[in-house]
Amino acid sequence: MTSVLAGTSAAAIVFLVISAFLGPDKALLLLVFGGVGLGLQAGMIGQAAVAVSLYPEATVTAGVGWAASLGRLGSVIGPIFGGVLIGLGVDTSIIVLSVCVPVIIALVLVLALGRITAAKSRTQMSAPSTKMSLPTPPRT
Repeated sequence: MTSVLAGTSAAAIVFLVISAFLGPDKALLLLVFGGVGLGLQAGMIGQAAVAVSLYPEATVTAGVGWAASLGRLGSVIGPIFGGVLIGLGVDTSIIVLSVCVPVIIALVLVLALGRITAAKSRTQMSAPSTKMSLPTPPRT
């Protein structure tokens, strides 16, 4: 699961970098921003699925809620940050490249999460099972 999230995040970063240096060709910009949207939307949907698989049953809803609320926080802070950069007269390519920073952070965290969960599943698989099995009753 985390490899898919890493791939979609990497695709979004690549398309964002391409869009920062494109000219005024509207058709090409539309295709590139379609790639950005595809990568980011897949990442947002995937992070909810990862949250469901990471948290214990008793706290799944809280974990998914926290993941969703942090995403909402980013959707509030992002436009404020962009407006400040526009107000300061920063070049548009720099503004678009600055959008890559949170996506890169998310990519690094997803990769780290993938390594942690892979290591945890390997140790759980190699550990001997301590569960006692109950004898099955005879069939009549």
